[in-house]
Formats: sequence, C-alpha cells, structure tokens
Amino acid sequence: MSEAKKRSARTRQNQQAPKRRSRKRVDKNKEKVVSEPPVQASTGDSYEEMEQAIRRLLGRNDYVPCNEETLAEQLGLTRGDRELFERVLHDLLESGMVVRLKRKGLVLGETADLLSGSISFLRNGAAMVNCPGRRDPIFIPPGLQGTALPGDLVQIRLNKQDEQEHRLLEGKVTKVLDRRCRHIVGVLSMEGGIAHVVPMQSTFPRHVLVRDTCGAEEGDRVLVKLGEWNDPALLPPGEISEVLGPAENPQLDTLAVMKAYDIEEEFS
Repeated sequence: MSEAKKRSARTRQNQQAPKRRSRKRVDKNKEKVVSEPPVQASTGDSYEEMEQAIRRLLGRNDYVPCNEETLAEQLGLTRGDRELFERVLHDLLESGMVVRLKRKGLVLGETADLLSGSISFLRNGAAMVNCPGRRDPIFIPPGLQGTALPGDLVQIRLNKQDEQEHRLLEGKVTKVLDRRCRHIVGVLSMEGGIAHVVPMQSTFPRHVLVRDTCGAEEGDRVLVKLGEWNDPALLPPGEISEVLGPAENPQLDTLAVMKAYDIEEEFS
C-alpha cells in the first residue's frame, strides 16, 4: 500500500472513532452549605409571634447556644422589642420550654433531653408527667421525684436508654417550675412529740410537718397551707390554717373534700 493510501486510511479511522470524554475530578469532600434564612421579630409583633420567633431560632440546625443579648441581636430586635422579648423569654424559661445550660447558653429544653409538664402521683409511690406535644406520659420512679407534689409543673430529664429500647420513657425530676399544690387536708398525728399531718389524698407522696397544732388534737382533720420545700430528704413543712373537726365524724367528709379541692362552699 502506498504512503498516500495509508494516510487516507488513518484519517478515516480517526473520524469514525468515538470521542473520549474528559474526566473531571470531583472532590466529594466539598459540600455545598445552604444557610437557613434569618429569623426576625419586628416591632409590633404579638406575644405569640415573639414566642414563635424565639423557638424557631433556637430550633435551627445551625443555631449555636448563646446568651440573651446575642439571641436578641440574632432576632434583629429594636429597643421597642426588648420588653416583649424579655417577658416572653422569661415565661419560656419558667415553663421549661427553654433552658439555660451552664457555660453554653439558651437552648430548647427538648434538645437537652429536658421536658416539662404536670406531675401526678400513683398509689405505689411512682409518678407520671404529662408533657405537651407527647402522646404518652413520662414515668418517674420513686426516689427520682425531688420535691415535686401532685399537680406541680416540673422539669424532667429523660433517660436516653429507655428511648432506644422503645418502651415507656422514664425520667427524673430536676426542678419544680411552678408549685401548684398549695394546701392539703389531712389528719393530725403525733409521733414522739412531733406533729405531722397524714394527707387525705392517698397519692400524696409525703406527710406534712407542722410545728404548731393551732388547737387541733390528734385525730382531727385539718387544712394545711404548704410552706417552701427544697430538700427531698426532709418532710415538706406546713401550717394549719383551719381545724375541721374529728376525722371519725362522717358529717365532715363533704367539707373535707371541698377544702381539699378548693371548692366553694356556697353556690348561688
């Protein structure tokens, strides 16, 4: 084959051969980060809108725990917004929906495994806490209830192990947010010269210590105003505010129930 024919054959082969695609090296370690839009609460927002703005900011994936001043700056608040902001944040902290972590800052309670709800006690000494937004209550074993009393608003810490095992969640009371149990009705008892009241409500977890019997005798039903109680190792203190009469008097049963549940004695 002549040299001219060889060159012509090579040219036809090059034209018919498919073109190779150039390979581009892709760095898989580089990820595009899309930042979330800023959360702002403008002047004139209502209480509910301010609350939603705070919770929305604290719930963002890119949120870094911070103090109140930094939080207000991130919300873009003006001076006119600060009073409402402080009031809403105070209420969120009081309710346990927002918590202040040491050395970190403000976070949503649920992100720190902290929840809040109303506590009720069982006859066996255990308790249950009903938390808003959760279908099932949280079980609080005896000894992990702190100074909580029936009906109190409490903050609890969840047991992560229970959540992994898909059973009824358990927790521990870490703080009483609102003491809603203010008084009880019970029977005065004396033991070793020390007066205490045995609550009429069988699910009430403790006897109440009273220093002054106020003229009541052992076995009398009394109305007791509860005092400040911060040490679970001690009995909750109280003061007798009213002597109802002998516990064996059946005519006082209705009165005792009305006093225990703060029901008005007269109806119009």
